[in-house]
Amino acid sequence: MIPYRFHLIWIGRRFPYVNRLAVESLLLANPGAEAVIHWADPPSNEHWRSLETLSRVVFRELDLDELLEGVPNPEGIRRVLESVADDYPAGRSNVWRYLVLNRFGGIYADFDVLALRSMEPLLGERGFVGEELVFKADDERVQGAPFRASMIPEYAAFLASWGLTRVNSRCLRASRAGEALSEALSKVWGVRKLNNAVLGAEAGHPFFRRALELVPETDPAVRYGLGPILMNRVWAETGGEGMARLGPEAFYAVPPSQTHRFFCRHERPMPEGAYLVHWCSSNEKEKAAKLTPEFLDAEPGERALLVHRLAWKTISGRDALERG
Repeated sequence: MIPYRFHLIWIGRRFPYVNRLAVESLLLANPGAEAVIHWADPPSNEHWRSLETLSRVVFRELDLDELLEGVPNPEGIRRVLESVADDYPAGRSNVWRYLVLNRFGGIYADFDVLALRSMEPLLGERGFVGEELVFKADDERVQGAPFRASMIPEYAAFLASWGLTRVNSRCLRASRAGEALSEALSKVWGVRKLNNAVLGAEAGHPFFRRALELVPETDPAVRYGLGPILMNRVWAETGGEGMARLGPEAFYAVPPSQTHRFFCRHERPMPEGAYLVHWCSSNEKEKAAKLTPEFLDAEPGERALLVHRLAWKTISGRDALERG
């Protein structure tokens, strides 16, 4: 059984308001859970301090020696962590999350999530991981594989879908016809693959033990190599080791190539089956930077951005969380 505990990892001095919202949303949607924030080089601003006042938030400094106890090839993992580029903290975070889940068990979540409902129904699994819809040739692209003529239909469908979703969101008020056409195009360009922004497992789960075994032989310079690519490799080798494989609606209802939709005003609500949404702030850095308290703490109107509407339940419920 998975412990009812959320793990989040933060490395660096910045700590934006949306990070605070992520933790608060997880706690509000999951009243029986605690959140553990694992940190290195901790920030000190009002949003970090606000979380320090909450009784269900625990702060824990990342201790590599502790996390490597009993892990195969610990020196190999150390070498990979040391070789990740300084400007790519997400690469190190990939490894840290596998170590944390292996050691403690629980649910790992990135800071660019907003919880929609309780994840308690998933606690009976030994572990879980979610699928997202990605471009079929994406792994080849990031690994520098040569272009093949057979990819032309996939690229054409992807570009058409990319443009269509923007027109549909901004001009057609998220019409159902536009959504249907985009979904049809996605069957040409897309494939379901695992992402590691949200993960759950019992302590010592063999899926993450195998992931840690593979870390030393993974090139940290390959984008996503220690993240989604590694998750899909482990699944292909092991069949999941008893992990539940959840469809995109669980965590990734909006594909990563369409995260602009979170910043549109006519988008429809997330599907009923969504536990949370990963809005992928790394794809929308300039827009994400504008999600300040001054912008979000006013009640959203009919034409509010989707991310504002999703965040409002947390913002309006904050008083109850602080009292608890």
